[in-house]
Amino acid sequence: MNSENETAKLEEWAHEEMERRFSEADEKYMGMIEEYVAGGFCETLARLAIYLGRERAERAIGKLSEETRVEVERRIEAFGDKTRRTDLEIVLEAGHVLEKAGINSKTMADSVINDAGQKVLAAFYHESDTLFARNPVLATSIEKYTFLFEDIAHIDDRATQKILREVEGVTLAKALRGKNVEAVREKIYQNMSKRAAEMLKEDIEFMGPIPVREVDAAQKEILDIIRRLEECGEIVIVDREEDFI
Repeated sequence: MNSENETAKLEEWAHEEMERRFSEADEKYMGMIEEYVAGGFCETLARLAIYLGRERAERAIGKLSEETRVEVERRIEAFGDKTRRTDLEIVLEAGHVLEKAGINSKTMADSVINDAGQKVLAAFYHESDTLFARNPVLATSIEKYTFLFEDIAHIDDRATQKILREVEGVTLAKALRGKNVEAVREKIYQNMSKRAAEMLKEDIEFMGPIPVREVDAAQKEILDIIRRLEECGEIVIVDREEDFI
């Protein structure tokens, strides 16, 4: 009988302990959700409004209910004039929203730079600070996935040799006729046999003047080869994470 009582008491204690533990966790996590609904939601909207900028924010906030609009505007004011769309917490909030919508860095970058020529890519590079101020998430994504012809100089030797095996000689010669590619030329020569390098130098020297558009087309063809090899996993250019953090 005593044994049965002890067992019953132990079971009762176990049930109470289970209930206590579950209730504490339940209160904690339900409370977090409650706070998000009551306040965090508007805090998120306020951060996103700052990211959007005044004109877009006013248009977006105007679509909210009166009660929510007032609360969001109050929180924006509380952030103060020193808060900018380029602040880390604001950028991460915007990136999180896009990520939840299934938009990652590569998707954003591809929508802008896919099939862009070298001059367009170079323009992105030179205006990176201005673009970042306008849209940090988009600008960062573009920078992460923009690869210029001049960047070939920084590829490792193994990848360079694999690329060279895919490029026709005449295309390579035309591409190396471009401006500001001295470092790329040296990189290429270093990864060729001495005889092949001398032949390439002669091709470049005796090719004569060619239109800039042909140089650009040749460089783009090589960049397309690099992109294909990278996507296939044949070479690694840089370690690129697809999230926004």
